[in-house]
Amino acid sequence: MGIKSNKQQGRIYVSPLSIQGEIIVLSGSPVQTYDKQLREYSPDRTLTPLVIVPKVSAFDEKTVFGEMELTGVEWFEGAPRDKSANRIVEGEYYSISDGSGGVPKYALTIRKNTPPEKPVEYFGIAIFTDPRTNREVRCERSVKSYAHLYDNKAYSLRLKGDSVMVTDPLRLADRSGYWDREIEPQLYTGTEPVDDEHAAYFWDILENGAYRPVTPDDPGIVCHDVNGVYTRKLMYQAKYVTDASFRVRACEYAGSRPQAPTDGRLEKVIEVKTEMAASLNCEIIQTKGFTLSDDMKQPSAYEIRIFDNRREYGTEYDDLFRIIWKGQSAKPGEPEKVLATGGRTLEFIPADKGFPAKYIFHVRAEVGLLIGESLMGDEEGAVISSQIDGQTVFIATGPVYE
Repeated sequence: MGIKSNKQQGRIYVSPLSIQGEIIVLSGSPVQTYDKQLREYSPDRTLTPLVIVPKVSAFDEKTVFGEMELTGVEWFEGAPRDKSANRIVEGEYYSISDGSGGVPKYALTIRKNTPPEKPVEYFGIAIFTDPRTNREVRCERSVKSYAHLYDNKAYSLRLKGDSVMVTDPLRLADRSGYWDREIEPQLYTGTEPVDDEHAAYFWDILENGAYRPVTPDDPGIVCHDVNGVYTRKLMYQAKYVTDASFRVRACEYAGSRPQAPTDGRLEKVIEVKTEMAASLNCEIIQTKGFTLSDDMKQPSAYEIRIFDNRREYGTEYDDLFRIIWKGQSAKPGEPEKVLATGGRTLEFIPADKGFPAKYIFHVRAEVGLLIGESLMGDEEGAVISSQIDGQTVFIATGPVYE
């Protein structure tokens, strides 16, 4: 009886298959334009759908197979996800051709408009059979769909001046004691300013880390008309409002004025400060009492010089400064005491100020910016202001210090 050997399979070498694939637009356009004012798309896919279909060609080193016959197409809105969560199925916005009506089989008809802010990429996985191996081959391609925003009223909010306003009273040409400053925004459509009759402005001020509306009761700030409606300009008194952050928002309107901004993108923040230059300095000079008797009853006098790197400031600037004179005895345990408030000069009898006899003492001056005004109020506590030559002027009753 004869014997049989084992079977040995023959091996077939198949060269790599090269694929060329793309998404073809059969009708419609993947690019749209959205008119913000008319709220219309062009083209509108509910009227002119976008129709797309994959096209795949294949070849190897020996044979050009040409365009392949597809056995299926899987469509996705966005990149294919696990478990085909975003796979497109027949519905209101999409339909997949069965080859009838002159539309190629597996073509995707899109009746969904693309929002300008949310572009979409449509993916198609084209499936065909490799004629050499009879195996399924899958080819993924995509096409992007997006919409241009057309806005013939491209709005912008601009400031006349800087977004940081620093008031140095020593640099003011008009030192009236009130230092009225003005913030002036302007709403534009394209390059044209929107007239005040059709522009609404809203003013806020930063308080405890959050912005709140400016009210007519906020002292030193004017941004309401006689009816309590926000005006375009805000005026503040830099001697009273010394460190604040304002926010202005705006929108155009026709008909009734809106109660709140309709476009949250149109806003500007303005920081305001009142401060003197960092180079401001002072020194005191003793003018009397260089030698005192041990009973401390001879007068001692001093004067203060105030200057910066530009000039010395004379007594005509005294309404800008808060000067506090202090002294302290060298006797152990003696506290520092206030000798006087205000004035460029100081003269006193040490014994009258309670300085212990037989102990030397020192005198110094603290100079700060007078940064407040006591605003006059009416019977209900509202700040009084008046119009002079079209400008709002606050009525003050004298200085206060901060």
